[in-house]
Amino acid sequence: MNSEQGTHTSRSYPDTPPFGATGFDLDGLRQGMATRREATLDAVRCVPTEVDGLPCGWVIAEGADPDLRPLYLHGGGSVSGSGAFFLALAAHLSAAARSIFLPPDYRLAPEHPFPAAVRTKESSYEPQVPRTRGQQRERLC
Repeated sequence: MNSEQGTHTSRSYPDTPPFGATGFDLDGLRQGMATRREATLDAVRCVPTEVDGLPCGWVIAEGADPDLRPLYLHGGGSVSGSGAFFLALAAHLSAAARSIFLPPDYRLAPEHPFPAAVRTKESSYEPQVPRTRGQQRERLC
């Protein structure tokens, strides 16, 4: 986008209603983000587990360091999405970072009001800690 196009685009923002202000379809958003997107790399495996009573799975690329476990929290604004929807992305991240990922599901609003999603995200950090206990803090991502 060139400077002139950017200026035109930014000037139109005040005329654009905020996301979700008109015609927001939460059910449609959830349906679209509820599908399972399988890992697309052959050298990646998914190991089922659960966090805070919700199903999820470790995403492990061939050659990944089991002691490197970045916490991957998916998008969706805590109202939509699932770890299963982001499996393909987590597979690519695992291969590129040579680490293993655990994309968790969250308890979603409005059925589970704040801070339910935050609590689930905190719980998804716990599986990272035992494996990295005793290591330098910098190893925890």
